[in-house]
Amino acid sequence: MKNIYFSIIFISTILAACADLLNEDTSSFLSSEVIYATNSGTEAALAGAYSGIAGYQYFPSGYLNLVSAASGAIFTNHAASKDLLTVTALSTNKYLNDTYEDIYTAINRANDVIYNVQNGGADDEVKNRVEGEARLLRSLSYFNLVRLIGGVPLRLVPTTSTTLHLPRASKDEVYEQIIHDLELASELLPEINPVKGRPGRYAAHALLAKVYLTKADGIEGSPYWSLALAHAKEVYGKYSLVPLNELYDVRNRNTDESIIEVQLSVAAGRGSYWTRMIAPSNSNHTPKATANPYGRIRPTKYVFDVFQNRYPGDPRIEATFIYSSYLQRDNNTVVITYPNIDAKASAREQARQSFPYLRKFIDPDYTASGSDANFIYLRYADVLLMMAEAENEINGPDAAYQYVNEVLRRARESTNPPSDEPADWSGMTQEQFRSNIMQERMFELYGEQHEFFDLRRRGIRYLKNYFVAHNSHPKNNFSTADVNFNDVLYPETDDFARRALLLPFPSGEINSNLEISIEDQNYGY
Repeated sequence: MKNIYFSIIFISTILAACADLLNEDTSSFLSSEVIYATNSGTEAALAGAYSGIAGYQYFPSGYLNLVSAASGAIFTNHAASKDLLTVTALSTNKYLNDTYEDIYTAINRANDVIYNVQNGGADDEVKNRVEGEARLLRSLSYFNLVRLIGGVPLRLVPTTSTTLHLPRASKDEVYEQIIHDLELASELLPEINPVKGRPGRYAAHALLAKVYLTKADGIEGSPYWSLALAHAKEVYGKYSLVPLNELYDVRNRNTDESIIEVQLSVAAGRGSYWTRMIAPSNSNHTPKATANPYGRIRPTKYVFDVFQNRYPGDPRIEATFIYSSYLQRDNNTVVITYPNIDAKASAREQARQSFPYLRKFIDPDYTASGSDANFIYLRYADVLLMMAEAENEINGPDAAYQYVNEVLRRARESTNPPSDEPADWSGMTQEQFRSNIMQERMFELYGEQHEFFDLRRRGIRYLKNYFVAHNSHPKNNFSTADVNFNDVLYPETDDFARRALLLPFPSGEINSNLEISIEDQNYGY
């Protein structure tokens, strides 16, 4: 079984024992001795840990909105997210605080499993596997936090009144814990998990590769490039690329390309809200809708045009974007959208037409609110591009072409007959490859919540140069008839880029944690 994905199962009494508030009466909850006494109880506790990553403000909705709007590479017309879009959000930002809280809920549920499982009565094989899965879940959540806001409190045991108040750990300390958890997970997890829908050891290696790639900070000669490549090679060949129409059809859950995929289900109480965020209102892309999507998370003109100019005819353009026009659902009327603009439309309507839409992972069965579309956190194409980037940093481009060319070949062969674009890479210098691979990651993974992290992991100069390029795009309009559709003009200074590397540290934690004060706030906030 190549598919590594998460089965979100909701339980009642046992789940409550793992994660309820400190002041709740827990006298009726089952004790940890009872929960972890058997194989079935241990599996049920692990299911509670998996449900933690399906909290509304985590992977179903909040996290997606937060990292998209704040990325600098994706536009939103959502007025309440404008401060994220312009990188002016305060520590009181609702989406930041809500997502932060739900990520810690997921961490606390994983902590309960890790703390208790080895003292239980389940079979050793079950205990080891369950601990490995819980450590992978915990590391994934801390990895998200440290990349978004830097050092955070390292809560590693079930939260009590004595463990609630902890200082901010340093970024390095958080990364040390992430790596420790993933190394243990790679040892504890079987090569193939016998429980359908659960991760094996290759998922831990893939995530370790991404962690080390991030820690390299874009620094030439960093030892982390070699560590990233070594872990990625553990994963190489264990998964396979699938045609684009299969990959982005949400009805094809857990394809052979998927490494970490969060299972979401309306029936289970946690559906995905991605379609509601990105699909055009009243379009044929959601033919069953009874309540219209918002269409508020949209591509920037800069990214769309750079992609189209670099690879005209690339099948990924059709797979990624809704552009030029689309049909209304109720009467098949043609609606014009970027890069076309309806000259006969009002100035306000022209402003609303001035951005394309994201197509990836729209659920055609969407009716209203949430849908059954999964969230893919990590897939094999990402690993191949990480291998290419690390290999180039270590040895130059000659041995790196093969990995990126696998991704490009899949794109070409996703149409019949195959496309001429994107052509294989060759003949680049190391610096040219370095620049192109970051752009290639943007093209291949666009709209999959990697933009925030990829734009920042190579440091201040890289992010500043991106802002400069975005600002100078000739199609930008900074003064439309609808201010919610104005392009963003980012300050082109080192100080602004340094501030934009992280989001502010959430006020909710500052106000409730006796070990953290306003002096612990991130730079510039």
